[in-house]
Amino acid sequence: MNLRATLPYIQVESSLGAVLNRLEGRDELPLSLEYGDWVVQSGYHVTEVKAASFVKLDCGGNPDAWQETVLQVEDIPATDDRPLMTVGKFRSILAQVDNKVRLDHDARLTIEIG
Repeated sequence: MNLRATLPYIQVESSLGAVLNRLEGRDELPLSLEYGDWVVQSGYHVTEVKAASFVKLDCGGNPDAWQETVLQVEDIPATDDRPLMTVGKFRSILAQVDNKVRLDHDARLTIEIG
């Protein structure tokens, strides 16, 4: 998954804090979400942000635990000619969530597109 506010791309195989730091100072730029050969449509909408805690045991009896921030994004076309969401709006959404549900900025960031 790539986020593009400007080149270079930001790989989302990193933490929430790392992504937010890379986006800092780019608030006026449009934010494009890409995965594989697909670019998320310009009307995309962040529908949910989850602060998740996972504890698991695999089939070999090996335990693991981690924190994760999960963004659910609805991939929809724009209903008018409005541009992509800006980095500033995206960061604002996450700040609002962080004020109500503490987000671990060291947690892995996962984006679910549907």
